[in-house]
Amino acid sequence: MKENMEIKQSELDALDELVQLKLKRPEFRKRWKYLDGEYQLAKLIIQHRVGLNMTRKDLASKAKTTLSVITRIESLSVSVTFRMASRIASALGKTLQISFV
Repeated sequence: MKENMEIKQSELDALDELVQLKLKRPEFRKRWKYLDGEYQLAKLIIQHRVGLNMTRKDLASKAKTTLSVITRIESLSVSVTFRMASRIASALGKTLQISFV
């Protein structure tokens, strides 16, 4: 279990490092205020996927998509549709809830 936690933290650290790197690009920095929801979603996907000991490939298969789509979502390279987020949630054994706060 400790190894799983280390992997999870490693993947989350990698996401944070990626965001810091992308923030150096002016066009990304301009869009960042609109990307917080996607960042939070990517973090949740990584946390739940790793918590279930799933690889990105496993998740892609269960969500009926490709490895490259999961990779792009987790690296904030694409916007996630509601339908895809729902399929990913289902593949992780979760339901998608959206709320305004």
